[in-house]
Amino acid sequence: MTATPMNPSNNYLGGVGWRKRFYHFWFWRVFRHPLRTMELRYYKGAPQVQEVELLDGRPLWLRVGTSDRSIVWEVFLKDNYRTERIEGRLTCVVDIGAQIGLFSLKMAPRAERLLTFEPEPENFKLLSRNLSGPSHQHVETFNKAVANRAGTLRLYMAPSNPGAHTAFPAETSAVEEYQEVEAVRLPDILDARKISHIDYLKLDCEGAEYEIMASLAEWGLDRISYIGMEYHPVKDASPETHSGEAIEKLLCQHGFAVLRLPQKRHPDIGMLYAERPSSPKQ
Repeated sequence: MTATPMNPSNNYLGGVGWRKRFYHFWFWRVFRHPLRTMELRYYKGAPQVQEVELLDGRPLWLRVGTSDRSIVWEVFLKDNYRTERIEGRLTCVVDIGAQIGLFSLKMAPRAERLLTFEPEPENFKLLSRNLSGPSHQHVETFNKAVANRAGTLRLYMAPSNPGAHTAFPAETSAVEEYQEVEAVRLPDILDARKISHIDYLKLDCEGAEYEIMASLAEWGLDRISYIGMEYHPVKDASPETHSGEAIEKLLCQHGFAVLRLPQKRHPDIGMLYAERPSSPKQ
């Protein structure tokens, strides 16, 4: 069967839209048992692993009683990364800061190739479970951090939020417990696999995004069509290099159209979306 190629989007950078406010309708379009899945928002017990079933029959494993549930809502129901605004199939998708693999799980049916990175071992165990089976043979998973140099990093733990572990803490209170994790450079991974173009780059890596974007500027940002990312503050770093404004400036210099949406209460944290308006049809 011939795949429908990815087409340049006409609304990727459009307004916030009604989806974030009326996302409850999407339970019926995403989950096989929508009412049972909706009940997860009321769970108040100790964290435990639980399965929900996607509409296409694939299992989704998460830890109820943790931030996993809110990330499921953000990725599948609210379309936080705006991927549903892009038509057609994608040749290569890269997911950095994959946590338990939810974004990759959503994108797997649309991607010809998917590279997924998550350094924290417990998150990676559940990620591997979510991305196992014949439906995900084209997904390559890495239990590694991504940085501007290969080696090891200290990954500081966020015990109350398994989606917020970071190698670049914003506050000193976050540096009490850490693990040593292996780090790789994304350009090295791409070059080793002879990947010359990324259709969609997703980043949610709690401060590592600045180093990653610097390495990709050397590799060639013009080889990326779409970017969807969170940006975060980094302790003692200059906002001239480590801020949403700095990434926006860098991407604009490389020909991207950019939409940056800072949080109202914490404007140094936010979402950023970028699109190359001249992206050719694949």
